[in-house]
Amino acid sequence: MKYLVVFFWAFILTQMTFFLGASLMGGTYNFIGACITAVIEVVMVVCISFLMDWIKPKTVK
Repeated sequence: MKYLVVFFWAFILTQMTFFLGASLMGGTYNFIGACITAVIEVVMVVCISFLMDWIKPKTVK
């Protein structure tokens, strides 16, 4: 469930960033490029999440 939320926010924020960048530079908005970037961002966040769980110090009882 948390990864679905990550994908949702990455998708929304990437679309917004691409739209604003295109508007400020006077270019055209590229929906496909923003979608590809959002998927790459989600994969990076998920990998970092797994790495953080893997590196987390173990507690000794």
